[in-house]
Amino acid sequence: PGKVVILTDSKSSLYLIANRKPNSYMYSSQAIQKNILRLVDKGWDLVIQWIPSHCDVEGNDVVDHAANEGRQLQEVDYPEELDDIYHKVCRKTEVRWQSIWDRESQTTPLGLIKKKIGNWFWCRHGDRKIDTIMTGLRIGRVSLNKYLSFINLSPTSICPNCSQDVDEDCTHYLLECDRYNIPRQRLATSLHNLGITNMNLTLLLGGAEADCETLKRITEELATYIKATKRFEES
Repeated sequence: PGKVVILTDSKSSLYLIANRKPNSYMYSSQAIQKNILRLVDKGWDLVIQWIPSHCDVEGNDVVDHAANEGRQLQEVDYPEELDDIYHKVCRKTEVRWQSIWDRESQTTPLGLIKKKIGNWFWCRHGDRKIDTIMTGLRIGRVSLNKYLSFINLSPTSICPNCSQDVDEDCTHYLLECDRYNIPRQRLATSLHNLGITNMNLTLLLGGAEADCETLKRITEELATYIKATKRFEES
């Protein structure tokens, strides 16, 4: 490493290089910025200095001539770095998946809760059985009578605990069934301590608009509720 001074008579190019989000020549500017940072990280003392045009610097006319030739090119062969290509592919794939999700999932139980693709790491409790139950609640395939009757494993879809003819589905189990009023009240109190007053299905199953720490706490409280009801120990 040593000291390097790069001289240029183009103020506009210096402004572009100094701008973290240039409005034009974005790829070229960012490529130059990356190379500058790479050299600085390696220990080079690098300075880019503006100089007035046509000040008898040797080779200036040659540079101007080359620049004029460059402006006449219809296409510029810009060699993209592998990292840039990778991020572009990832972004395009993400946009495509999100479009497919928006189009095809909104009539599914999970689609009504999860609006964005991506990993819900905060939805994992750590207990394999509890995580399996939570996943079943999110996709509507869990050992409650409505689903069990759908796959011919229960003679009825009705909740066995309620006097009225009410289907035992995820909403009923989490928010309505009288048998679980006490653990549900404890759940509501715990959520209230987190500043949450509107307990609903989307919130409980991981789709709330909240920070990751709050979402993790909601998952923990839901796990406590599931254990307290003992509903799935009966299955």
